[in-house]
Amino acid sequence: MRFALLLMLSLMALATTAQVYTWKDAQGRTHFGDRPPDGVKADAVRIRSYEQPSAPQDWSHVIRGKGGAAASQGVTMYSTDWCGVCRRARSYFAANRIAYTDIDVEKSDAGRREFEALGGKGVPLIVAGGKVMRGFSPEGFEGMRKPAR
Repeated sequence: MRFALLLMLSLMALATTAQVYTWKDAQGRTHFGDRPPDGVKADAVRIRSYEQPSAPQDWSHVIRGKGGAAASQGVTMYSTDWCGVCRRARSYFAANRIAYTDIDVEKSDAGRREFEALGGKGVPLIVAGGKVMRGFSPEGFEGMRKPAR
């Protein structure tokens, strides 16, 4: 039993240290993979993930200055339709009857500009009460909705 547990933990550690590389072939096409071909110059890709809970940041000065959907007092989420974390946020909002505006940054040019103005580099980006949260966690979201003391 202990051996199986040790083996499983070892395999999990290997999975979390995976690296993605990018390289160009002779025709100039860009490729991505976990192992570049032998003899090819490849660069490691830094992948940003918002899977971890994040601390909300106060962006009220930026939001007030930009106008747009995020300037309202409500909740705005900049998202995509393929994002799993965005789906979790939508489910949480629906289950808790939280009204929000969902802006797909791939389908709305104006939404994409607002997203970028807020420093968006990954989805979801959630704005509520002058604070911005990158990623989503129920605890982080509820924390950002509480008034400052």
